[in-house]
Amino acid sequence: MSNKFKLTNYRILGSFLVISGIIGYFTIADEFRHFGEFIGVSCVLVSGFVFLLIDLRLNIFQNIELQWISFCLLACIPFGVYVLDNMPIGISIGLILGITFAILLGKSNKTKSGN
Repeated sequence: MSNKFKLTNYRILGSFLVISGIIGYFTIADEFRHFGEFIGVSCVLVSGFVFLLIDLRLNIFQNIELQWISFCLLACIPFGVYVLDNMPIGISIGLILGITFAILLGKSNKTKSGN
């Protein structure tokens, strides 16, 4: 099997999240009465795209660990809904934590490898 068509866990998870996000727009967030539903489904879709972006291995993103952005966004959906009862604030916290972890862990992995 060639490297071009190799399926990784991130590609499978990203595809599942993108499909779930698209289905979510037609089922959960079909009415715009609840802004939190739209933000939650959009967050799932963006997380899926980030997981798919990992497999592209672009030079721009080689110093950061992109998967932490998706993990923190997905983890903060229930935090924003149940704990804070405010979805935009929960997603913002998840995005800030994800970007912070992605940069810090990317730099620490870069220094450990000696590059």
